[in-house]
Amino acid sequence: MGQGRNDEFYYEHLAPSRGIHAWQYVYEIGSYHYNWHPALELLLVLTGEVEVCADGSTSVLGPGDLVLINSGEGHATLAKTPNSVVLLLHLDQSYLAGFTPDGAAQTFACRSTPVTRSDPGFTELRRILAGMMLGTPADSPGAIASYESGLARVVQLLFEHFVVEEAPTLRADTIGRDTALTRATAYIERHHCERITLKQLSEVTGYFPSYVSELFSQTLGMTTSAYIRRVRLAHAVTELSQTGKRISDVAIESGFPEVKSFNAAFHQAFGKTPSQYRQHLRELGDRIQLVDESFHEQFIPRSSERINRVLRSFAQMAGSCPSVCPRPALGPLVEGSIAESIDLAHDLISRLEKLSGVQ
Repeated sequence: MGQGRNDEFYYEHLAPSRGIHAWQYVYEIGSYHYNWHPALELLLVLTGEVEVCADGSTSVLGPGDLVLINSGEGHATLAKTPNSVVLLLHLDQSYLAGFTPDGAAQTFACRSTPVTRSDPGFTELRRILAGMMLGTPADSPGAIASYESGLARVVQLLFEHFVVEEAPTLRADTIGRDTALTRATAYIERHHCERITLKQLSEVTGYFPSYVSELFSQTLGMTTSAYIRRVRLAHAVTELSQTGKRISDVAIESGFPEVKSFNAAFHQAFGKTPSQYRQHLRELGDRIQLVDESFHEQFIPRSSERINRVLRSFAQMAGSCPSVCPRPALGPLVEGSIAESIDLAHDLISRLEKLSGVQ
């Protein structure tokens, strides 16, 4: 049912009979790890500053900010300051699709700014996410029910505040499961450094080129060339971060025909050139390499007083783990103080940062 780590902020919740598969964890951000996946991703910044690049849009988020990554969106995060820590929730898209009459994979627009950070939708999402994390591991029937009520509340808030009404929708049960698409994407992964044509993908899948093109567009929401470019960029950012290779060599080895096209694709995805990205990594120093070495292998320890305080401040709790059940509607006086509460949380984080690093 639930698989948690007693010493780290990591929890996986699996309930196949109810169509639920979710992961939640707290970790430190390092360099770009460009990726995409069928699951919906909610990211809450706890400390520091984080650059989020998603679907061609780049923004810098601070403590208390939230961003949602839709299913299939290419995205990457980058620490703008040392000790930038986030809470992340992955939620299987099929769970959300179960709330729609046609089983469609819904699109959401959820990215806070300093102006919208204290809006009711963001405030409640922040409270629920922090409370769910503090309440893990869910190792009893009551705790399981409480955690799943939190997931349902998250979905409710997304549909009430952040749904994109006119966005094209895909069938959630087709994402990442088509055999022909699996063969095509596997071929691209293996041969991304070579020239890849629709004809080659047609031969690999056994379908006409037009059908392969339609398969990518309807299932992944992008063209074959866009997907190939994503795979090449994913390889390139790893090489830029972990090796000292020349940018021209990284471009060629990643499958780009020349540096010019590589620079253009990189800038379009991340809002900066490869050389600017490398300069930022140098400015962050050795810390970024240490974080990258333990990426998704080590998570923030539950003993971290600093992170516990931040989570409790977002959950608006002073002591024990909070309930994730919906609270009564807030009165005008309380609603008016939300922004003040966020400012106090920011001040707390700043003071803690001066006293110590992440424990």
